[in-house]
Amino acid sequence: MGTSNFHNTNASKVYAVITEDEFIWEDTRENISSELLAMKGVSFYASDDIPLRDALRSFPATSIGTLDGYINYCGFDVNIEVVAKTVSGYYEGFNLDFELKLSVEGDGYYDENLENEDEVVEGILNYGDARQQALMKRWSKNFLELINKEIDRLTTNLESVYSNYSDCLVRAGGFSNGESIYKSCGEAA
Repeated sequence: MGTSNFHNTNASKVYAVITEDEFIWEDTRENISSELLAMKGVSFYASDDIPLRDALRSFPATSIGTLDGYINYCGFDVNIEVVAKTVSGYYEGFNLDFELKLSVEGDGYYDENLENEDEVVEGILNYGDARQQALMKRWSKNFLELINKEIDRLTTNLESVYSNYSDCLVRAGGFSNGESIYKSCGEAA
């Protein structure tokens, strides 16, 4: 039984680094942290001990740090964290990915993909008073648009840095045993 070499959960592409050298892994992480720390308009905190939810036994992951965003809407303070991480390849190398974390007024509320917008709003509503809840129900579409816009801003910045230190791949296909074929993002479809 085979498997895909890379475990990619949130990044729009597979940002792969094919290496067996641990120095390259450390150097890539340091370069990404340095570039994100120097980036204007982005708040970044470097840390390799942030707990990760998407780590798998076959694909161990280590955090690089967090990019932080903030929204205040209808009296709700929402912090958005994009946790940058490296994920070990199954056979070789590693890829660069991220996890999302939303917290409302200091309490953690998590949603992996924000696709079920009703659940996101209902989860966040648990933190407000009656007036805030009424406003949020009425304006929830605008609120979700603001959250998604901020997530897009943070992840676009992160992925632009990832592309400087990795090879961009997309999964071109797979076999019934689980193995995958990757192609360069620049290759014709």
